[in-house]
Amino acid sequence: MAVTKTIDSVSLSIEVQKALAKAGDPIYAKKTFSGIKTDATPK
Repeated sequence: MAVTKTIDSVSLSIEVQKALAKAGDPIYAKKTFSGIKTDATPK
């Protein structure tokens, strides 16, 4: 039986450390990009 992969939508999420809290714990910021071409190849 063959398997077919169909991509409906693509999004890219990036999470980076933007600061440190007073206790020394990292604070993260997350940015999501949507509307990326469905035929884009992941590299």
